[in-house]
Amino acid sequence: GTVTESQVCLSVSLCVSLSLCLCLIHLYSTEQAVVAPSAEVVAQEDVSITIQYTLEDPAGTVVAHATTLPTHVRGGGEPTVVRGVKLQVSNPQLWSVQEPHLYRLCATLHTGTATDGQLPLVSLDSLNTTIGLRSIDWSGKHFKLNGKEVHVRGFSHHSDFGAVGGAVPDRINVFR
Repeated sequence: GTVTESQVCLSVSLCVSLSLCLCLIHLYSTEQAVVAPSAEVVAQEDVSITIQYTLEDPAGTVVAHATTLPTHVRGGGEPTVVRGVKLQVSNPQLWSVQEPHLYRLCATLHTGTATDGQLPLVSLDSLNTTIGLRSIDWSGKHFKLNGKEVHVRGFSHHSDFGAVGGAVPDRINVFR
């Protein structure tokens, strides 16, 4: 599903929207993580775009940045998925229940081409979202977060019951 969505219309003829769709996080060890974002771009007319990503740690320091290769987006409203960048994070601050460290991922949509190492010509849109870097292991009966076992407790209590729907008489609760 879409994490964050934004839309900008620059003129009657050029309307582009950007959605951050998925952010795969590969935690190779406590010393190295890789964030691989993807985005959907929709345009009303054909346009060539790049997406510049920056990743800030919980203190607001930029720890990684990358820009996609120029991508052609066909007009007509069909989404184009843009992938291909990997943001490497050394010594990541891991998200946990006790210490919920959150990083900020910023995606900026540009049109035009970079020349002589300069930034692309026009910035169309920008989106920010927060992500947590963590590892999850659900093997057997144990849940591990960042390599540490976490006990998960809960129950399955529903406010409805079969054919009676939400009008559950008290005597039915005896069978739960």
